[in-house]
Amino acid sequence: MATRPTLLLIFVTILFCFVPAAQAQQGTGLDLRISQVSTLETPDGLVLKAYFNIFDPKTSLSVTGVQPQNAEITLPQYNYTVQVPVTRPDVPIYVTLVLDSSGSMGGLESDLKRAAKSALANTPDNSFFAVVQFDEEIKLLQDFTQNIPAVTYAIDQYTVKRQGGTCLYDATYSAIEALQKAPVGRRAVLVFTDGRDIKIDGKPCSKRNFNEVMNLAMDNQVPISTIGLSLKDGDLNEVELKGWASATGGISAIVRKDDLSSAFGNIMDALKSQWMVQAEVYPRRGTSQVLLTLNLSGSQSISKTFSIDSNTDYPGPPSKVRAQMDGFILNAANQAYDIQLSLTSPELVKYVKVEIWDKSAGSKVGDYSFENPQPRNVLQIPTSILTVSRGYYLVISAISMSDNTPFQIARLDDKPVKEIRHEFVFDPSSAFPTLQIQAISQKSFDLGVDFSLTNPALVAGIDGWLVNQETSIKVDGSDFRLMGQPGDNQPLIIPLRNSRVPSGKYTLILRVLANDGGIYSTDTYKDINYKAPTLIERLLSAVIANPAFLLAILAIVVGLVAFLMITSSKQKQFSGTPVIDDKLGKNLKAGSVLPISGDEPIPAQPANGSVKVRPVVPENASGPTVADLHNNVYETVDAVLPTLTLSFVEAPADVDRRPRLIKQFPSVIGRADGEVQIAEQHLSRRHAQVDYDPARGSYRLTDLGSRNGTYVDNLKLTPSQAVQLNPGSKVRLGTKIVLRIDIT
Repeated sequence: MATRPTLLLIFVTILFCFVPAAQAQQGTGLDLRISQVSTLETPDGLVLKAYFNIFDPKTSLSVTGVQPQNAEITLPQYNYTVQVPVTRPDVPIYVTLVLDSSGSMGGLESDLKRAAKSALANTPDNSFFAVVQFDEEIKLLQDFTQNIPAVTYAIDQYTVKRQGGTCLYDATYSAIEALQKAPVGRRAVLVFTDGRDIKIDGKPCSKRNFNEVMNLAMDNQVPISTIGLSLKDGDLNEVELKGWASATGGISAIVRKDDLSSAFGNIMDALKSQWMVQAEVYPRRGTSQVLLTLNLSGSQSISKTFSIDSNTDYPGPPSKVRAQMDGFILNAANQAYDIQLSLTSPELVKYVKVEIWDKSAGSKVGDYSFENPQPRNVLQIPTSILTVSRGYYLVISAISMSDNTPFQIARLDDKPVKEIRHEFVFDPSSAFPTLQIQAISQKSFDLGVDFSLTNPALVAGIDGWLVNQETSIKVDGSDFRLMGQPGDNQPLIIPLRNSRVPSGKYTLILRVLANDGGIYSTDTYKDINYKAPTLIERLLSAVIANPAFLLAILAIVVGLVAFLMITSSKQKQFSGTPVIDDKLGKNLKAGSVLPISGDEPIPAQPANGSVKVRPVVPENASGPTVADLHNNVYETVDAVLPTLTLSFVEAPADVDRRPRLIKQFPSVIGRADGEVQIAEQHLSRRHAQVDYDPARGSYRLTDLGSRNGTYVDNLKLTPSQAVQLNPGSKVRLGTKIVLRIDIT
């Protein structure tokens, strides 16, 4: 016996079928049937999607020949309306065919198969089908697939159980449960039966009931379309089949055997002709009513009301002007920060305002305005107002063109705000030029260096030298300095052919120079096998490089030969002897007579007593000896190093600010250890080390892995990497100590 709620539902269903729709449809005679509504809550609003059919209430069939123009979604409670386009669904649809195989279907098996398979010729786009048959038990013939031949084969496996009952409720309930496990998309159940839920003995067949099936379908937004086969002696419950369809947004058809194919086809047409709308709405927390108005051609419209639930209180539509900071990049070449800012509706903005605040002091250090903003902007703020290692934050706002007030350009904690804030610490070292040696090859007798270099516009030049890998000593004459910015994609040529660097295995050290004399970065490259030119190769190289050198040599040779020839001619005229032959020893035979005149006197030998003897210095003679001279030389040439003094520029009040004179090298600067101790808590025990480079005649500073870092002229040192100190250089130790280098 039917329960009281069931009788009430049957009455309402009959009333729905025979009474025109309560909502006015502007004379179209058409109605909307919403099959599924989905919502997605975002920080800005609730994204609403509604899937629906346009149908004719008289025939209960979907209308396929109507083209919607657009739609309006209204939330009457909040006086909010938005116009949206009408499109085809954007998600797949999962359809389960639930086919009655009870004993009463005997003799109708082939008719059902033919009708079901014919409907598969007109399936919706992006559709998946599953096939289930039921009697007193439920059997899955095919799980969800897009393979229509597989679905057709499953229908062919359908068989009637001659003595089986009809567990209609359980089969439909099971199909809805299976759809809950399907991927995201639309859902539909198509139920075919020729009877009511009953066993052969007249007792109910299912454990579930009519209301449980309907409630599960409504809770999960699964439209149930039904086809009832009306037989002369059948026992079909038409009211329940129509009740399921009307309550869940499906289609119901009660047909004879000859109309089975058209009934399946009509339902497939309805699934294929679904539409959808999508909008962002702003409801309050709880349940809200939504009015969907579909605008057709000729000023006609159709409306339908449904409800949605929200867990968020949305304050309303966001501002037309929205801002987003896409990037905050240090532009070292321009000594500025680039703020990458995107804007919606920039034509409504008079100017963008950027403020810079000191985080610790709480004071404003900069205020800038940028007029005529675009959808994408790069706003530059100078770094000259910033202090290294100090914390700041930006405040960005967009000022209205109409009333000079700031727009609500962003959201914070799900609430609209008028400012975008961004915190940062000013650390310019990250944008300093960095050099990396990639490959080295010998070009003639020079070295060609392939390298990569960031921010070349900041580079004043490159210098370096070679180090002997066996002795770890710098190679004399290997120093070089190339001023100016290096060319793009061009190797760096290090001139060595005239440097007298011998052949050997070396390590190359390259440094990137700053305009103020500082060092940006250093890189090394080991295992360079250099082959020095021989003397002949040097001469040939010089001749090839400078042809004038060859002409000069030829001129000297020709001049020398000419000189000898002229001199020989003059001497021959004077003495009759060929001077050139005499000088070169040519044309002289053994035993030849010396060319001396016969009557020329031969000088006599001096007497023995007249031989001059070099006087001997007495042993006791006064005056410096050679050893004394040697010692005196070394006493007077002792090297005198320049004096290095550390003078305080910045330091806390409790720190001894007297200058520190460094006489011992290396000397360690630290809080508690080392030759130079500065009692300041932000220094490490062994913070940095000063040493003297005799080869270069310069002082160097090395960070010893300090906790708060070491900076030379705002350049942060890499631990264990020495940097040259110049007169007047400023050294920051940690966060509180700044020293000036004085070299005299």
